Amino acid sequence: MNDDNNEAKRRDTSAGPATDVSRRSLLRGVTIAAGGAAFLAATLTAQQAEAGNMTQQAAGYQKTPKDGKRCDGCSLFQAPSACKLVAGTIDPAGWCRFWVKKS
Repeated sequence: MNDDNNEAKRRDTSAGPATDVSRRSLLRGVTIAAGGAAFLAATLTAQQAEAGNMTQQAAGYQKTPKDGKRCDGCSLFQAPSACKLVAGTIDPAGWCRFWVKKS
């Protein structure tokens, strides 16, 4: 009698073939999803930076230099009056908190 009960329990807890997922296929799916998400995030970030979407106020932009640092000495500056990061007209003598020395 106990053997019959144990057999019934085993049958009730077994998963059918529709729910069987191998560890390999699960890890492959997770890896592909993570890689796709990272690629999408990098692409969107690069597009936003190229478009100069940040407002001048958000960047702390000012039309005067700060501590000898000027937009025309920044690697993000695009002559004659644009920036890869900050939107709008940029004065070559200006400055913002994202200033990066040209290499």
